[in-house]
Amino acid sequence: RSSTWYSLSLFCWSIFLVSLLLVMSLPVLAVGITLILTDKHLSTCFYDASMGGDPVLYQHLFWFFGHPEVYVVILPIFGLISSSIQLSSLHRLPGELSLVIAMVSIALIGSVVWAHHMYTSGMDIDTRSYFTAATMIIAVPTGIKVFTWLGSLLMTKRMSSNIITLLQASFIMAFSIGGTSGIILSNASVDHYMHDTYYVVAHFHIVMALSLIYGIFVGLYYSSAYLS
Repeated sequence: RSSTWYSLSLFCWSIFLVSLLLVMSLPVLAVGITLILTDKHLSTCFYDASMGGDPVLYQHLFWFFGHPEVYVVILPIFGLISSSIQLSSLHRLPGELSLVIAMVSIALIGSVVWAHHMYTSGMDIDTRSYFTAATMIIAVPTGIKVFTWLGSLLMTKRMSSNIITLLQASFIMAFSIGGTSGIILSNASVDHYMHDTYYVVAHFHIVMALSLIYGIFVGLYYSSAYLS
């Protein structure tokens, strides 16, 4: 039987989106590093303000790679959690199409909000307003994913309090806490006071460490049959 886009598993969708993000962002990082090397060894002045360069240019180039890289790490975990819930319930998720659309939306919007890491670098108010609004919009597809996961867990009669269900629920809880703290940071006015504080450190590590570990354990649980 021929394969279609709709027949792809949610994990395959996540890997496909990760590949696109890497193809888009890695060359930009390579350009940024190349300009650093030419400044250091060839006496160019791309980042030297005293010679007419712009140090903020490096921040733009770095974060254009750095923010999509966050989704490069977390999108496969989204796919693992979605696929694991589907395997646990033994039927296609009722909101599978919405999960695909949400992942695509997160990847697309997440590629154009890099400068919310740079609110304190002297951006004008119009630019800050755009990145504030665009960053907040990411909460919409993210909320769709969280509520679809919760609905699937609660509506499936076969679900019980076993280890895999607890890991899935723990991931959803940790990611929701970390994601909610990120919505607060998306506001440029609030971020101006919280920038470089432990609040930012906590937000990042709850999302990228705590919830990520739960997702990895879920993946190991389902792949153990193939690894053993």
